[in-house]
Amino acid sequence: MITMTDPSATILPFPRIVRVVKPEVPGPVAPDTALVDHDGQIYPLDALLRDIDPGIVQAVLAMAPRSGQEAWDCLVRLHPREAAMAVRRLA
Repeated sequence: MITMTDPSATILPFPRIVRVVKPEVPGPVAPDTALVDHDGQIYPLDALLRDIDPGIVQAVLAMAPRSGQEAWDCLVRLHPREAAMAVRRLA
């Protein structure tokens, strides 16, 4: 048995396997469109926010999110019903 205190032990870490998976984006999007992840699916942020009440969007933006993904995550956390309806419209 090899223990961590055994000075003659050689510990070889298992190599990490890194897989890069290209997400599928529903429909064509412009190259400069911000994309966000929602439950493992990728959506264009502008399409998600299109039909959400502007007051809700302004309230989320007032929280000064650092990225589009952070803004979407705030909206999902604070207004889950509106976020679910936006995702349903795009599905």
